[in-house]
Formats: sequence, C-alpha cells, structure tokens
Amino acid sequence: MNRSELISSEKEIISILDEAFVQSLEIVLSSLSEEPISITTKDLNLKIDDAFTEQCLSIKTDYIEGFSGYDRMLFKLKDAIPFTQLAMGEKIDVSVVDLDDLHQSVFSEIASQVVSSTITTISGKINKKINFSFPEISVITMPGNLPEPKEESIELYFSLSVGSLIDSYFLYQIPKNWINYLSGKGAESAPEPVPLPQAERFISEVPPLEVPPLKEEKVTSKPVTSIPAYDFEEPAVTQQKSYQAEIPYQMPGKTEQEMVVKPARFSQLVPSRDRGPSNSIDLFLDVPMKLTAVLGRAVLYLKDVLDMGSGSVFELDRLAGEPIDLMVNNKLVARGEVVVIDEKFGVRVTETLEEIQKKGRT
Repeated sequence: MNRSELISSEKEIISILDEAFVQSLEIVLSSLSEEPISITTKDLNLKIDDAFTEQCLSIKTDYIEGFSGYDRMLFKLKDAIPFTQLAMGEKIDVSVVDLDDLHQSVFSEIASQVVSSTITTISGKINKKINFSFPEISVITMPGNLPEPKEESIELYFSLSVGSLIDSYFLYQIPKNWINYLSGKGAESAPEPVPLPQAERFISEVPPLEVPPLKEEKVTSKPVTSIPAYDFEEPAVTQQKSYQAEIPYQMPGKTEQEMVVKPARFSQLVPSRDRGPSNSIDLFLDVPMKLTAVLGRAVLYLKDVLDMGSGSVFELDRLAGEPIDLMVNNKLVARGEVVVIDEKFGVRVTETLEEIQKKGRT
C-alpha cells in the first residue's frame, strides 16, 4: 500500500512521521556533505519491484518496545556510496559500485542515528517509550529479492537531492498498524474492561446464603410491660467510587470532505558558514571491527571429518614461515607473523594490503 491509497485521516497521521523522519535524515546527511540537501515526500504509484530495478542498500530496524514489527529504508546503492565515502573522510569516487563490510558498517551507523532521532521525536509526541534494535544492513539485487513483510505495510517514497551529486528517491516501509500507535490507540483499539464499583463487586462475589427450613415450635406469649430504649444508629453509607473507562485518544474530528491534505514541504538546509572543518569520521571511530588471524586453510572430505579424532593431523595450504592473513570483517587487510606477548599469541604486521596488491599476491 502506498501513500495515495490512504484515506485522509490516515494521511494526516502519517504526516507526523513524515516530518520527524525527514528532519532527522536531513540533519544527519547535512553533517556529512557541504552540498545543499533537499528531502520531500514523493507520490510514486509503483510497486517496489517496479521502482527499484538495480542493486539497493536495505536497512531493517526491529522494534522491541512501544511499536511492533520493523521498518525498512531502501536506497539505491549508487546513492548510498557517496555518504559512506564522506563519512570515512574519503573523496567521492563515482567509479565505486560496491560497498565493502567497513563502509556498510558506517552506513548502518548513519541509519541508526536517523532512526534514533526520529523515534525520540515521535516518542515525545505520543508520550510513549519506544525501543529498537541496531539496524541490520544488507545489499539486495532488485527486483524480486526484497523479503515480503509479515503484516500489511505502507510504502512511503521520498525524493532525495544532494547538490549536484544525487537526484533520486528512496523508500521508507512501515507496518500499517503504526497508524494506531501514532494516533494514540495502540495496536488494538478495543478499550480495557471497566472495573465494577466496590459495592457491586462485593455483592457479585458473595455466594447466596442457604437458609435451613424453620421448625414449628410452641411459644408461650407473655404480656410486655415495657420496651427498653435503644439508640439505633443509621448504618454508615459507603461512598461508592466513580470509575471511568479510559477512552483512547482520537485525532480532532473532521470528516474526510472537510480535510485538505497537502504534501509535506520542508525548507532546504543550508550549511552554516560559521561551522568549522567537518570531522565526520570521528562519529564512526568506535564502530567495532572483528579481527581474525588465519593460519591456513584445507579442504576435507566428509570421510576425513568423520574419522577425525584426537591426534589427527591435517596439512594446510600455507608453508611454514609464511606470513598469515589478517582479516577484518572477513576482508583481507594485512599479513604478518605470529609472536608471543605475555604468554599470549599476537601478530606483527609485515605487509599492508596496499603492499600486497602491488606484489600481486592477493
């Protein structure tokens, strides 16, 4: 379902998310590029497989509290590459057509900042705590390879313009039930049961009394001379508490005919002249990277694995004394030799990736 298929009241609610999302994305991207950035809503009546027919970068964020399901941002890969290069302090290279693991991690951090800023704004508007997991990033070849959402979703398209670098569009996909969350109704609009007043609840919980049958007895009547005086007090009337059901918040009542829905328009962000030199790379210096030292490799048959036991020896493809591979996120970055540091193994770098490539030994 795209934006044009929503009714007027739903479009009004979605505009709350539009404004928060666009503002957050413009702020994050403008910190990376000196070029003027413009992001506006786009009425694109196309299916996802028709709108994206090339390699794309998917950023999926799961929600664990406040909202349910997940959202997904889908960028054309060629549009995402310049931002990762800028974030790494590199010059923009239009000849690059793919993202390695390091640059994907950087863009994932960019997406996390956008989602965090958007959700903080939305949480304040609806007065509800929202938590999400770290975004999952992947390169998807379109069309036909984007996983189908488990529940009905809304495809929101946005135009993206970054100076002379980018003039394109991207997708923001959300579950349709977020409309209920944004309007204050929650996942289900059914109100909670109203508790009974105290007196009625007490009466409903007390079982009926079983009165035994009366036996006939002969009673001898005596004349009554006087009736003793007693002070009767009126029983205290328990004041019943009033209970009121919580009525879910609803948007201001207007009929669809009275509403005039216009596309969201946002002013362009112009970089401040007072801002000093950009050190965007500092934002990503604490991104964790996994380092692996590879001593060697071997190919085994299933029979070899089944016969494996204590004392088994297998020959690797690396000669004794040859440098070992140093891998970061499964990418070769250097080679080195094994050393011992305080009774622990270590690696001394002997060749960087640039030196290896010059020798043609990759």
